[in-house]
Amino acid sequence: MEINNCVFEDNPCYRFHFDQDKSLLKITLDGYYDTELQKDVGKECTLVIKKWSKAKGKQLGDERLDDIECHLGIVDIIRWLSLSQKNNCSVLEMEVITYDNRFVYWYFENPIVELIVEF
Repeated sequence: MEINNCVFEDNPCYRFHFDQDKSLLKITLDGYYDTELQKDVGKECTLVIKKWSKAKGKQLGDERLDDIECHLGIVDIIRWLSLSQKNNCSVLEMEVITYDNRFVYWYFENPIVELIVEF
């Protein structure tokens, strides 16, 4: 599944797991919108981001990226995400709203990104 075809912003997250030592982030939602199929997929799904080489973050409005640990929080909404190639590496960028109402930008280099959909 092409992750860039998935829109999550109408589906609040209800499970969040971050493990810096294992370079693992999991965010579970109860669905997503598939832009290719142009339909809501109302099945539990988990966005898995793992094995990144670099993870950075910042609050919206800040200029400088810091270590992602400085900008972690339990995710409420994934506003957008984009997986692309930049400077000979894979880059995942995403903006989230945390439960404490912070708008945060996350940046991952060379991650493995999966969307696991429960059937």
